[in-house]
Amino acid sequence: NETDYFMLQGEEDDQEWYNMIQERAQDVFNLDVEAGVYTDRAKGESFLSADRDFPMIIVGSKTVNSWIKDDLGFDEEIVPDIDWDFENKAGFLSGFTSVGGHITSDEQYEISSRDKEEIRKLNEFFSDIGINSGVYQYDEQNRLQVQKADTQKLLNSGFFWNPKFEEKI
Repeated sequence: NETDYFMLQGEEDDQEWYNMIQERAQDVFNLDVEAGVYTDRAKGESFLSADRDFPMIIVGSKTVNSWIKDDLGFDEEIVPDIDWDFENKAGFLSGFTSVGGHITSDEQYEISSRDKEEIRKLNEFFSDIGINSGVYQYDEQNRLQVQKADTQKLLNSGFFWNPKFEEKI
C-alpha cells in the first residue's frame, strides 16, 4: 500500500526554516508543497501543558514518496539503509539535526524521540564522526545530548543549517 505523501514536522521555533524548506521543495519537485502548523493539544493545567504549535510540510506526491523510499532508502525508519561512510554520516546528521532538536540552556544540542533505536543510531553516528554525545530517557522520551564543547564546535563550523541555531553562536 503506497503512501502518496510524506511529511516533515519540526520544533516550535523552526517556522523560518520550514518556510525555506517549503520553497526549496516546491522548486525541486515542481509542485505545490503544503505547509501548515500541527497543534499539540496538551493535557493538564500547568504552563508546561499549554498547546504548542509545530511547523510541518506535506509533499503530496506518490512519485516523490516512492523516490524517497525506493531510491534514497527511506521507508518507515528515520535512518535509511545506505553505505554509511564518514561523509554520509556527517551529511545525514547535519541535515537531520537542522530539522529537529534544540540547544538546551546548558548549551548542549539535544534531540528526543519515542524511538529508542533511532536515538541509538544517531548517537552511534555522532561517535563515528568524533562528536561526544550520550543517550538518556526522560518522560517516556529517548534523548540524545551532545556535550557542550562539541555543540559549540558544531555551531562554529556551520554544521546546523537551521537559522534558529545562528543566534546560539
